[in-house]
Amino acid sequence: MHVVYPGSFDPPTLGHLSIVSRAVSLCDKVTVMVGVNPLKKPWLSAEVRVKLIQECFKDEPKVEVICESGLVADAVRKLGANAIIKGIRSETDLRSEQVMAEANSTLGHGLETLFLMSKGELQGVSSSLVRQIDQLGGDVSPFVPPCVYEWLKQK
Repeated sequence: MHVVYPGSFDPPTLGHLSIVSRAVSLCDKVTVMVGVNPLKKPWLSAEVRVKLIQECFKDEPKVEVICESGLVADAVRKLGANAIIKGIRSETDLRSEQVMAEANSTLGHGLETLFLMSKGELQGVSSSLVRQIDQLGGDVSPFVPPCVYEWLKQK
């Protein structure tokens, strides 16, 4: 089974890495799709986000990292993947992801979305939390992988 894990990953967090690692244990291939939303102003460029995730999984041959700006359902079809995988941290995440799953199912002619619950210790970790802590001069090391932490220290 080949799954696509779409998201902004702005920046990649330990929560994101946990979902990818767990998906790798369940699937033959995981494509992490860094999305580009023209309506949003990203904190990190798409190129940087791709490179950071690639660095995190450089020793995992089952992980591919790409950047896409179109519809997720179209990308999944183009990649020949079987499903989308998404992490769920809270009831709020579940509600919003259910809406997206229905849209992707309609656009992808029955495309399935699989949900993985975030590990308890990672449920509060989000990219927006990391951005806020970093912008206020706090230590983000408990929330991001080492390569992301090092990159943020140097920027």
